[in-house]
Amino acid sequence: MKALTQKSLFARFSNILGAIRAVYYCSYTGPGKCLSPTRYVPRGYRVANADEMVARRIAQELKIPTENAIQIAAPAMAALIVGPCWLIPVPASNASISANLTLARAIAQFVTTARVICAVARTRPVESAYRRKLRGLPGLAVEEHAIVRVAGPLQPVPAYFVDNVITTGTTLAACRRALGWGVGLAYADASTFYNTIFQRSE
Repeated sequence: MKALTQKSLFARFSNILGAIRAVYYCSYTGPGKCLSPTRYVPRGYRVANADEMVARRIAQELKIPTENAIQIAAPAMAALIVGPCWLIPVPASNASISANLTLARAIAQFVTTARVICAVARTRPVESAYRRKLRGLPGLAVEEHAIVRVAGPLQPVPAYFVDNVITTGTTLAACRRALGWGVGLAYADASTFYNTIFQRSE
């Protein structure tokens, strides 16, 4: 009976701690906040070094995804987080979540207390950032991403939006606005100031 009581108190304490952590993530991280193990240098910005070229290739393969890319990205991304937490696949511009769902499930194999849930979705496909750039158009605003919450009530623990790469951060901001809290967890980060100050062609 005593052991059961202690277990119950521990469970309550864990829930309270989870709620506190969720409030922290919701209140004190910016809308485009993202954890990432590698840097992504977009073509046309500056000359990428060997490691950055590999990171770019892996990030692109994660859109398929290839088994090799998953094997490289999943443990690197898992090392940045702790559970319990939610892993939420980010919908691609065509509204598919299959690639990021595969990645999220692979990350969960390394973080045993992480749970994968499809909590957000696009109500319609949108034009990709790459195609908009080719047409000389600006990136989509947060509200133009057409991302909505599709999950019911969730345990208040940290939530990570899983994606292959972050660019402007508006997709993550749209996911966060739809869910209510959370930060990005991307394999490669193309949003850093260092990537964009050198306007050199490769």
